[in-house]
Amino acid sequence: MDYNQDGAQPTPEDFAQTEQRLECEKLAAQIRQIEKPFYHKVGFYAFACPVVLALFGLIFLWSSGWFDTKRKALQVEQSKLTIQNQKLRQRADELADETRLLEEQNVAALRRIEETKKTLQKFELSLKKSRETSVSLLSVMRSEGNAMHAVLSYLRGVKMPTITDRVMMQTLTQSIEVLGTTYTNANNQIQVIYPEIH
Repeated sequence: MDYNQDGAQPTPEDFAQTEQRLECEKLAAQIRQIEKPFYHKVGFYAFACPVVLALFGLIFLWSSGWFDTKRKALQVEQSKLTIQNQKLRQRADELADETRLLEEQNVAALRRIEETKKTLQKFELSLKKSRETSVSLLSVMRSEGNAMHAVLSYLRGVKMPTITDRVMMQTLTQSIEVLGTTYTNANNQIQVIYPEIH
């Protein structure tokens, strides 16, 4: 504030003049600020410093090989994942092959089981026929008395003897020859072979 030279209190006119003078100085300072080049302003440096520092950081990282190292690490990781993926696909193929092989073995085993069941059924049927033949032969031997003669007459009565009948008859004939030709000896031998007949 400006005081008069004689030390008196300023008047409202003095205030108005001071205010106008300060407004003029303010405008002059703003005009000088506007006329300055942009690189002389504080705002420019406040904005430019972080950008320049970031650029220097990027240049430093690039020159030190950090980006190359990261890129190579990513390539290594990608190749590891590719190899792992190939191994997993190969293992999946191996498991599919093993599964297919096991299924084929299972089908073959089931087929063999069915064939074995059929063979067992045929064997049981053949055994049943052999028992029936033995019972028939025993009844013929009882009536005839001579075991060898009974076997031969039974064989003459069979139109088409099966291989099992022939083998059984040969066994019985050999047994009869060894034991003798009596009914009792043949009957005892048949009971040893087929105990459930009597």
